[in-house]
Amino acid sequence: MLLRLVPFAVMQLISLLIFGLVGFIGLGYRKRSLRRIIASLAEVQHPLTALQQFITERTRIITQLVLIVLGLILFLFAASTGILLFIIFHLRNMPRFLDPLILHIVTYNGEVPDNYFIPISIVVASFFLAVLIGFYTAMGIHDMLSAIDVDSEAVRVFEVSELKRDEVIRLQRRQFLLRNLLSVLYWEASAIILLLLPDIIPAIALCALLSALLVVFRLIYAAKLYTLTAALQPIDETKWASLAPRVAAWAALAGCKFASIYIEQNQIGNINVRVLGIRRPMLIVSESFLRSTEWRQQDAMFCIGVGLLKKHIMRTILLQKLIRAVLTYILAMLMFLFITQSFSAVFAFLALTALYVLTLFFRRQLKAYYYGADRMAAFLTGDPLAVMVAINAVTTFNGVKATRKTANMPSTAERLQALDALARQPWQRARQAAEPVPALAPLTVGAYSLTRPWDQPPAPAPVPDTSYAPLT
Repeated sequence: MLLRLVPFAVMQLISLLIFGLVGFIGLGYRKRSLRRIIASLAEVQHPLTALQQFITERTRIITQLVLIVLGLILFLFAASTGILLFIIFHLRNMPRFLDPLILHIVTYNGEVPDNYFIPISIVVASFFLAVLIGFYTAMGIHDMLSAIDVDSEAVRVFEVSELKRDEVIRLQRRQFLLRNLLSVLYWEASAIILLLLPDIIPAIALCALLSALLVVFRLIYAAKLYTLTAALQPIDETKWASLAPRVAAWAALAGCKFASIYIEQNQIGNINVRVLGIRRPMLIVSESFLRSTEWRQQDAMFCIGVGLLKKHIMRTILLQKLIRAVLTYILAMLMFLFITQSFSAVFAFLALTALYVLTLFFRRQLKAYYYGADRMAAFLTGDPLAVMVAINAVTTFNGVKATRKTANMPSTAERLQALDALARQPWQRARQAAEPVPALAPLTVGAYSLTRPWDQPPAPAPVPDTSYAPLT
C-alpha cells in the first residue's frame, strides 16, 4: 500500500521546485522595485507618497506572481492527471517494472475493480493536494524571505513602525510554522488518509473531521495565534496608554467590553484595527495608524471595532467556515457514492445547492456586519465624516485600491458610499462633525473635501453619555 504514496511524493517535490523557482524570481523583482523607489525618495515631497508608490508596485508584482502561480497550479494538476490517465489506459504498453506501482494505484478496497474511476479519482485528488502543498510551502518561504529582505527594509526607510529586522525574522518564522506549515500538515494527513485507507467513505469522513477541528482551533484560538505571530504590546505599556480609558468608554457606551487592548507594530500592508477572540475579545490597534491620525479618526476606528464586537463577527466567521468545511466533504462523499449508487445524485445536488446558498448567505451577512459596524461608529461618535476619513486612511496606508473587495468584506468605495448616504440623513451630530477632518490621506466625495491639511488638532472632545442615534 505504501507504493501508492510514491506518485504523491514525486508530485510534491516537482511542485515545490517549480513554485520555489517562481518565488525566487518574484523576490528578485521586489528587491529591485524597493531599490528603485528608495533611490527616488529625494524627488518625493512626503514619505507617505513614497510608501504608497512602493506598496502599489509591491501589489502589482504580487498580483502578477499570483496569476502565474494559479496558471502553474492548473497546469501541474492537469498534466499530472493526464499522465496518470495515459498510463492507466495504456497498461499493456507500459514497462514491466511499473506493474507493482500501477497495481497499487488501481487497487480499491483490497481488490482491482472493473471500473478504475474511484481509485484513479483518489490518486488525482492526492495530486491536487500535492500541488497545494508544494505551492503553500514554497510561497510561505517566499513570503518569509520577502518580509525579511524587502519589507523590513521598507519598514525602516518609510518609518512604518519600530520593528527591527531581528523581530521581523522571529515573527515570520512563527507565521510560517503556525499558518503555512499547519495547513501543509493537514493536507499531508488528508492525502495519506485517502491513499491508504481501504474504503473511501470513512476516509472522507475522517478528512472532514480533521478539517472541522482545524477550523475550530484556528478561530477559537485566533487571538492567541495572532499574539504569537505579531509584534504586540498591551496598551498600558505603550505611550498610547491614555487611550485605554477612552476605548473602554466607547465600548461601554455600546454595551460591550474588550478583555484586552493591544498596540501592534505593523509590517507593510498590515495597518488596521482588528477584533479577535470569541470568549475573550481583543482589540488590536495599529501603532502606525495612531501615529498618522488625530483623535477623530482614532475614535472612529475604535468604534468600528466596537461595532464588529457588538455584531459578534468572529462567531459568524467560525460558523461559516465550519459549515463550509463539513458540507464540502459531504458533497465529495456523495459524489463518490454516485458512482455506485445513482440515488445519491439527488443528495449530491442538494448538498451542492446548500453549500452555494449558505456561502452566499454568510457573505451577505458578513458584509452587512461591516456596514452595520460603520453605521454604529457614526452613531456613537456623531461624526460620520471622521468614520469615512478613517476608513480611507487605512486603505491609503495599506496601498489598497478603494474599489477592491473581498468575499466577506465590502470595498472601501462601497462603505464610503453607504456612510455618505447616512451622513445626508437628518439626525443629531457631534459639534465637530461639520468641520473637515485633519488628515494625511485626503478624501473628496463629489465636490466636497472631507479633509484639511494635517496640523496640530484640538484636544479630544469627551466621550458622550449616550449615542447620537439609536444603535442598530
